[in-house]
Amino acid sequence: MFHIGNENRQVFYSSLVFLSYYIILAIIATRPVFAFDAYWHLQMGKDLIENGLSPWVDHYSFSYFGKTISTVPVVFQVVLYQFVSFLGESDGFYYIRLFYVTLLLSVLFVYFRKINASGFIVFLLLPLIAYFIHIRLMVRPEIFSYVLMVICLMLYLEARKSFSTRQLIYISLLLLFWVNYHSPVVGYIIVFGLFLDKAINKYIYGDESFTWKFWLLWGCIIFLIGFMRPHGLHFMVVVLNVMADDFGRFTQEYTDSYTLYSNNIVINISWMLSVYVAIWSFLKKQYGFVFIAVIFTYFSLSTARMITATTLVNLCILALYFSQASYSHHISGIRPFVKKTLLIVSICVSLFAFYSIVIVASESLKKNDDQIVLHEKRYPVQVADFMKQSLEGGNVLNTMQTGGYLLNKLAPDFKVFFDGRTSILYPIDFVIYNQDILDNKEKLNEVIEQYGVKYAVYENTVNNYISLKNNRELSLIFADENYILFAGDEITSFPLTSKLLVFPPCWDESWSEQLPQEIELARSLFNDSDYTLRFVVDFLENYLSHQDKKQFFETLKYDELHSDVIRRLAFYFSWHNNNADAAIDSFRAIGLKTEYDILIHAYNLAKDNRFRESENLLYHFYVITKYVKKKYLTYDKMEIMIHTLELLNANNELQRFESAYIGELEEKLIKADYTRGDVLSFDNICK
Repeated sequence: MFHIGNENRQVFYSSLVFLSYYIILAIIATRPVFAFDAYWHLQMGKDLIENGLSPWVDHYSFSYFGKTISTVPVVFQVVLYQFVSFLGESDGFYYIRLFYVTLLLSVLFVYFRKINASGFIVFLLLPLIAYFIHIRLMVRPEIFSYVLMVICLMLYLEARKSFSTRQLIYISLLLLFWVNYHSPVVGYIIVFGLFLDKAINKYIYGDESFTWKFWLLWGCIIFLIGFMRPHGLHFMVVVLNVMADDFGRFTQEYTDSYTLYSNNIVINISWMLSVYVAIWSFLKKQYGFVFIAVIFTYFSLSTARMITATTLVNLCILALYFSQASYSHHISGIRPFVKKTLLIVSICVSLFAFYSIVIVASESLKKNDDQIVLHEKRYPVQVADFMKQSLEGGNVLNTMQTGGYLLNKLAPDFKVFFDGRTSILYPIDFVIYNQDILDNKEKLNEVIEQYGVKYAVYENTVNNYISLKNNRELSLIFADENYILFAGDEITSFPLTSKLLVFPPCWDESWSEQLPQEIELARSLFNDSDYTLRFVVDFLENYLSHQDKKQFFETLKYDELHSDVIRRLAFYFSWHNNNADAAIDSFRAIGLKTEYDILIHAYNLAKDNRFRESENLLYHFYVITKYVKKKYLTYDKMEIMIHTLELLNANNELQRFESAYIGELEEKLIKADYTRGDVLSFDNICK
């Protein structure tokens, strides 16, 4: 069924397929870094090489400074630092991923040749393997563990044929390296499958190629290797502690895979294939593979980070079975119709996986053009640079996701509160306690006072701003489109300009007297920078210099403005000046509109007696929010909707909404004890 042509032709076909997917994965590797942990790994490698700092002691947080770190992938951190030090950050991150792809595909090529897989088998299975490689194509130590998995599987096959001291020494050396590199859980599962398979064969079929004493001795040796790591703590203890602590509630890495990927067709197919591998292994009496397939399938369904490992191992086992079937006469007993159906289904699955990964690669090429924008959305790039250039060091309150980036850019002068070392430094109690820190005013103030927090860096959202301004020590001093910075009494501060970056409707003409100071300060500090705040200052200076605001808006060319941030300011300033035509034009020019943009535009359109436009926009927003995004509105957004609907209703222009819907929204606000004013007001946000 799967065997085509002679050996040389098979090698040629296989090489061609591998080369194709190598190119695709190399393209996907150009995507911006999206692993939050990459930066703390980089910093620990840097400090070990440059400053001789121990990687087993925390040097970067003020909450756990000097505490012991239980598990450290030192080898990966050193390798990552070497790539970055030689090639620069962006190229270093890219080439370490390319290096990983090169290693993994090379090892996979050797494996497929070792099992005599035909070019057609490679054609069928490599698209699926490549798809799951791309899912975890990130700058994290686990990526090189995938290479070790395939090597371990090859050693399994050799040891199953010859359960000898030589083969078990190879396995032991692999595990010894793995234990000291990263978590070797997958390797131990594979090796346990080997020992289970040999035990069953000896017990049932009387395998005389080894003794029980030999089996037990090597089993103990391999288990004890788990202790041969810094601090002597067996890796299984660490794994069991993480599982017992239930970190899945706080990090996506450990969450339920089905919840995350239930709509992903390729991943659903992989789960079916995993079950198929387990069943086929049982029928072939390959009990070690049954154990491996069952355990991995369970973990891939329950733990998101195990999906790639599971599919990689199970598809390698499936490739082995397909290769054996190629030379077997047993397959001739299958009816021609069934064989054709299986063949067609297999090809369709492979082509779909190929199509999916090609789409990802094409999107990666497009995203490569917006590397800076995407990078700044994920990390507090501008805020960190501003802090390093303009502020003194101190303790920084932050989220787990931003901690790694901040410590890498600001150490040693600044120390973070929290970063991605959740299971190796920060205990679960610390994680739980700080989940709702911004939602609890007293807790926020307690943490700031207890640790002497001097700065706070959070994502730029209205809710985060409202929560942070409730503290007693810090105030808003700097912002960009994606992040906000609160600090103590600092000379270098831009409170008004930053507030506009948080919530543009806060603009008040009385600010005109205070803004020149911020404009002058920004001119002296940011003249050569690309800070978003600098472009906002340019816009404000231009706006304030025009006495005739109508003429100001007539001269604006919205498509030529620096970004959506400036177009958004033009939009809100237009409504502030009652210039509906300019507001409509600037609204259209905004590429990525926020919910506030849409709701406030609908409200102002209704005030301007453009009732049909207002209701159509509001109804579109209602449908998308409720039925497509399936999300609930915050109470302040409900208030804007109510005011808009009341304007429409008062003018007998309510056509697409039932008047009773207004009552439903008002009832929700009453239940939430939300005080609604008679007119639209943002005093709670802007004061």
